[in-house]
Amino acid sequence: MVVGESVINFSEVISSLPPHIWQSINDLIIIFKAVGVAMIAYVIYVIAMGAISIRRSRRIKTIEEKVFAIDKKLNKLVRISKLGK
Repeated sequence: MVVGESVINFSEVISSLPPHIWQSINDLIIIFKAVGVAMIAYVIYVIAMGAISIRRSRRIKTIEEKVFAIDKKLNKLVRISKLGK
């Protein structure tokens, strides 16, 4: 019941405001909507960049493992070639 009464009182307050004040509040509401849309776009951008970053770090990790494997094999070949001389 309290919520319904507060909505009625708020609408009465808005309707009793002079038009120039209502226009200022309306402009402010439009600005808040624009900021909200920009924030939603930024959150989507941050989530997308996080996903790309995770994929990139996984790919770098696999490349690093392959490089270490190649390095071990090359070290074995170097030892074998030194023993042969």
